[in-house]
Amino acid sequence: MLEEYLNDQNVVTKLLLDSIESEKTVQAYLFVCNDMNYLEKFAKAFSKKIATKEPNKKIYEEIDNNTFLDLTIISPDGTMIKKDQLSELQKEFQKKPIISNKKIYIIKECEKMNASSANSILKFLEEPSDDIVAILLTTNLSLVMPTIISRCQVLNLNNIKNQKDIYEIIKERYYSIYSEDNYEVYFNNLLDFVHSIDSMKNRFFIKYKEYTDIFSSKDDIKIVIDFMLYFYYDILNLKFKRDLVYFNNYIDELNKVEKNNSKESINYKLEVIERTKLKLSTNANIKMVLDKMIIEFGKED
Repeated sequence: MLEEYLNDQNVVTKLLLDSIESEKTVQAYLFVCNDMNYLEKFAKAFSKKIATKEPNKKIYEEIDNNTFLDLTIISPDGTMIKKDQLSELQKEFQKKPIISNKKIYIIKECEKMNASSANSILKFLEEPSDDIVAILLTTNLSLVMPTIISRCQVLNLNNIKNQKDIYEIIKERYYSIYSEDNYEVYFNNLLDFVHSIDSMKNRFFIKYKEYTDIFSSKDDIKIVIDFMLYFYYDILNLKFKRDLVYFNNYIDELNKVEKNNSKESINYKLEVIERTKLKLSTNANIKMVLDKMIIEFGKED
C-alpha cells in the first residue's frame, strides 16, 4: 500500500495521501524517478488507494496482476508509444468505471510519446473528466514534451540509491559483446568521446576516425549513445542540484562539461541524443546518423 512508501518517499506520499483523504486528487500526475520498475510499483500503490477507500485484497491483487478492469497500463511498443495505443486509450475514456469510482491509466516511459501520439491524450489532459486519473511515469523529465508537463502535477520521487553505477552498467554491456579483458580502456574511451564531442563541436570530425576504429560495431555505437544519454542526464541533475543517478564516482568528469553548458544546451543535447537513439533502432545508415548527431551538436555554440 501507499503508506509503505512513507519512509523512502515521505513528502510525495504524504501529499498523495492527503489529497485522497480530502478528495482533492487531480486528473493527471507525472511521477519522476531514476527507476521505472520502482515508479510502476509506486503508481500501482497509489492506484490501490484511488480504487478503493476500504482495504480490498481482491482489488489489490488484480492491480498487481494487471487484471483490474478500471486500470489500464500503457508501455512503449518497441522504442515508441504509438498513436494507435493512445487512440485505444481514448475509447476507454468514454466508458464509465466498472468497479471503482475512477478509471485509472498509467503510461510508462511517457517521454517516448512523439507529437502525434501525445496529441491523442492532450484533449483529455486539457479537459479532464472527474472519473479519470492519469499517472504518467518517466525517468527523464527533460525528454517529456512541455505540453504534457504543463498539464500534469509533476512529483519528483527520491532517486533509488541502489541504482548501478555507470561503470557497472557499461561493463555488463561490454562483456555481452567482447570476451577480451580490455574494459578499462574501453570505458575511458567513452569518457574521452563525450568530452571531445562536447568541446570540439563540428571540429570533432577531425578526431572522429579514431573513435570509429574503437567503437566499430552497431552494438558499440548503441553503448556510446546510451552512455551519452546517462552522462547528460546527470549533468542536468548537477545543474538543478539534484541527486546524481549514474555518475556519482565521476563528478569531476561531469563538472568539466557542465560548466560549459547552459540548462538549455543540455536539454538540446539530450533531445539530439534521444533522436539519434531512435534512429539507430531502425535500419538507418549508422554513419549518416552519427554524422547528423555531430553536426547538431556543433550547432549548439
